[in-house]
Amino acid sequence: MASSLQAFKFDSATTPPTLFVLDQLLLPHRKSYIKIQTVEDAFTAITSMNVRGAPLIALTSVLALAVDISSSPATHQSILEKITFLKSSRPTAVNLSNALNPLLASSTSTTNTNTNIIDASDDSATLVAKIIAYSKFLLSSDLQTNLNLSEHGASALKRLHPSTPNKKYNVVTICNTGSLATSGHGTALGVIRTLHKSDNLNSLLIPETRPYNQGSRLTAFEAVGERVERSGVRSRAKRANCWKFLRCRLSAALGFPLRLAFRCARLMDTAPSLRSVRKTKTLSNPLKPTPFSEDGFGHLSTLCCDSAVAAFMSKVKVDAAFVGADRVVANGDTANKIGTFQLAITCKQFAVPLFVCCPLSTIDLDTATGGGIEIEERKSQELLLASSAPREGVSCFNPAFDVTPGNLIAGIVTEHGVIEKNESGLFDVGLFVHKNK
Repeated sequence: MASSLQAFKFDSATTPPTLFVLDQLLLPHRKSYIKIQTVEDAFTAITSMNVRGAPLIALTSVLALAVDISSSPATHQSILEKITFLKSSRPTAVNLSNALNPLLASSTSTTNTNTNIIDASDDSATLVAKIIAYSKFLLSSDLQTNLNLSEHGASALKRLHPSTPNKKYNVVTICNTGSLATSGHGTALGVIRTLHKSDNLNSLLIPETRPYNQGSRLTAFEAVGERVERSGVRSRAKRANCWKFLRCRLSAALGFPLRLAFRCARLMDTAPSLRSVRKTKTLSNPLKPTPFSEDGFGHLSTLCCDSAVAAFMSKVKVDAAFVGADRVVANGDTANKIGTFQLAITCKQFAVPLFVCCPLSTIDLDTATGGGIEIEERKSQELLLASSAPREGVSCFNPAFDVTPGNLIAGIVTEHGVIEKNESGLFDVGLFVHKNK
């Protein structure tokens, strides 16, 4: 089932086409869309994490390119430069390159099924028409890809328990791999959504996935049925800003320097008040509401901090972990959101099979092992701000992704089926891809 909240809005019927992307940094408390008019707009939205999720990043880039060249004259060379620029926005996510490479006349990647879509001899109108047609093709195929992948993932788990076909499973995921990361339904979260639809989901554990909290902000949000908290949160935010302003004015009136007054206001914001503590105590479990939509499974979901997964597994029998991927290389090593490697190690300790869920567009056969994957490292300031750490005097290690070795992965779920290990206990990803091209 597609998401009730669209991760983007694209209209090719207008002249030029229009593209709006959901600002995912504001979820779950506010729904706001960002207008994308140029590839520079798309680059900023992607690098700033307003748009995230490997499949959605790829779709956004191609759609942004279509909008950009529709509103200004385009040449083959200018398009190549724009494509190169977009590809630099998130280097670890191979979907981005695999979506844009077919537009390059010199494309030779072994993972592309369509090459040389545009040609140096095409005039501006032809270039625009071809890229818009290609963007429509990506849109129409992505949702069906996710639906097929999800069915294969659910079936793979059920095959592990052939004697109990009606079993309800306890599963865990990480980050967000649902409708907000794709054109709809999702990959790893799509498998979980499919399990819920067939009444085979008993519980879902959602680690918060720091430092951007994609698990707590986005996956939990999808689990409860994508209900945006609107007026209440906005009014509380306005009240908070008013109180901050009054505190600053009062501090200044008492003789404090203005800079110190602002610092005092910030400290008062971070210190929990008695009122907020009392409110927290009344919330026995904020992730146990009645679902807000037919697709919701929030009542089956539990949120935990990233460091609590092992403790949870020591108390609850978890049947499987389903995670997404930003790049899967030839030997099955997988780059995904930071914390996935840690989750995989925990799964091994408790004999929990971990499945990587991704379309074939996430596979990179040109890279032999995970050691060849470029891992994006985010700015230190992002971690410092998210963790309320001292702004100076401490260094940061803040990679956006880590690499899970293939030996910790039970299977790689794709739209064409599950890539399983051979008799030697190794993945031959290339053989599977070539058979299903």
